[in-house]
Formats: sequence, structure tokens, C-alpha cells
Amino acid sequence: MIRYVQIGILAPLLFFTSISCSEEERQFAPFISDQTFQVLDDITGPYQIGVVQASDANDDPLTMRITGGNDLSLWGIDNKGNLVLNFGMELDALEVPVHVIEVSVSDGMETSIGQITIEVISARVSDPSDEFIDRVAEYFGEVALGFEFGSASRITRKWRDTIRFSITGNITAELQIELDRIVQELNSLITDGFYIDPEPVDDGNNVTMFFGTGEEFAERYSPAASFVNSNTGLFFVNFDQDDYISWATMWVDSRQLSGNAAKHILREELTQLLGLARDSNRYVDSIFYEQWSTVTMYTTLDREIIRMLYHPMMTTGLGLSASRQIIREIYESE
Repeated sequence: MIRYVQIGILAPLLFFTSISCSEEERQFAPFISDQTFQVLDDITGPYQIGVVQASDANDDPLTMRITGGNDLSLWGIDNKGNLVLNFGMELDALEVPVHVIEVSVSDGMETSIGQITIEVISARVSDPSDEFIDRVAEYFGEVALGFEFGSASRITRKWRDTIRFSITGNITAELQIELDRIVQELNSLITDGFYIDPEPVDDGNNVTMFFGTGEEFAERYSPAASFVNSNTGLFFVNFDQDDYISWATMWVDSRQLSGNAAKHILREELTQLLGLARDSNRYVDSIFYEQWSTVTMYTTLDREIIRMLYHPMMTTGLGLSASRQIIREIYESE
């Protein structure tokens, strides 16, 4: 704004004033980046795919909508970014291996758009070769026989009774969604009658999941005290005289870890307490990889060794040679 002021006989003086918005008052458009998710094709909706991340510098409430690529109404999303496969919908990696949708996010004044890619991975192994079967048997022998610590014999152990778990400590919403995904994936691989109840319980649990610091976990379960300083996740199990696992506790360091690192540890510890208790350096993309990893999905081999352990033909108490023979017989029967 320009103001003209006349004082006596002096020439006009010009005074310039400006009106500007502070950073707090400026309106910024919401931010959403292009994001990619992976999902197996052995699921039926409703199924949580993941959480689409979006933010707003003004901390305005956001609304999210799918505005493109959803002609078949496969996908749904809420204002928190929870992306789901809708009720009754199914996927097929052979027919459509990649889905691309457009998600808009609005703060009521500005709108931004992100491209969301969903990669569909086949869960099926069709006509496995002898070489593949040998790889499954070899990896099974590394991962599913015995434990990392202690002197227990290297034989098969597994659950028979339904797992009913309780959650203690502080689990984030993101990890709760991931836990639901993992349980659903595991149950889809199990065919021997065993089941993981997806609903947490307060009483009558046989698995305790703790989310917090190692020190807090050690206070709750003292045998962990000598291990928590060098780990970000642990599990402990008890098994009976018939080598059936009957109880377990596990820990995820949710204070030190976040994002895919926390998701990886959650998936690894939960899977290992099922009886696939050993790490391996053989495959870097495996959930059982011994070194630091942020893998958040099972590989085909991972899925197959889980499926082998919880196949009706696989019994407890089997060593390397016997378990390899059973694996061959399972594939031959299929």
C-alpha cells in the first residue's frame, strides 16, 4: 500500500508499507509422494494393503480419495491413508501383476495427487522342478531344525494348539496393521489344522508379544536379560516331550526401530517362534536372513518352508534326512 503525506511546503513524501503473511499463516498444499506396495495374490478382501503416507505443513485435517485407476472398485482408502482391497475382491498376479491408482489428498483448500503402485506377487509354485524342491529341502534344514541358542536337538518342532496372543507394551498403529497382515499370510500357508487367532486376548493366551525397550522386556522376562543389549527383537519358546511348542514370548524394540525395520523384526520373530527358529546367510531377501535387513515380505522359499512345516505330512521330531524325505513326498502328492 502506498500512502501520500503532505507536510507544509515540502515535496510529497512516499511511505511504503507491506502486509505479508507469516510462515504460520501461509497456506501450503498437502504433500503426497508416489508410493509402492507389494501384496500376494492369495488373499480375498477386505485386506489391508498398507498406509499411504501424506502430510500437511499447516496441520490441516486431510481427506483422501482414489481418483483414478479404480474402475473395478478393487481398492478403498480412508482419510488416514489405510489402503485396502475391498470386500470380496481377489487378485491374480498372472493376469494383472501391477495396479496403478491415483490418490488425491486435500486439506479443504489445496489438493495434491500421488501415484500409488500395487505390485501383485504370485503365491503359487506351479510344477516345481527337482532343483527347486532340493532348494526348499536344503533351506528347511537350515532354518526349521533346532534353535539359535541352547542345546536342543536339531529336529522339527511346531505348534498344535491354536495360538492366542496378548499384546503388551506400546504397539503402534502401523505395527498393528502389519501384525494383522502377517497373521493372515501365515494362516493361509497352514494346512495341518493349526491356527493363529488374529484377535488379541487378555486371558488364556499362550503367546505374549511385547513392544518396547529391551530393558523393559527383560524386566518382564528375566531370561532375556543377557540378550537384549545385542538384539532388537527376540523370541523364547517352551515345547513338550512330543516336540510340540506350547508357549512363547517375543519382543520387538519399538522404541529403537520404526518403519520397515520394525516391520521386519515383527515378521521375523513371529515366524520363528512357530518353529522356524534359525537364521541363515544364504538368501539376502529372506525373512530369515541373519544380517541386518528391512525385508517385509516372505520370499517364495520362505513361504514354502513355512508351508512344509505346517503340512499334515510333516511331523515333529524329524531330523535332516527324514524331513527332506517328507518334503519330497509332499511335492509328489501335490
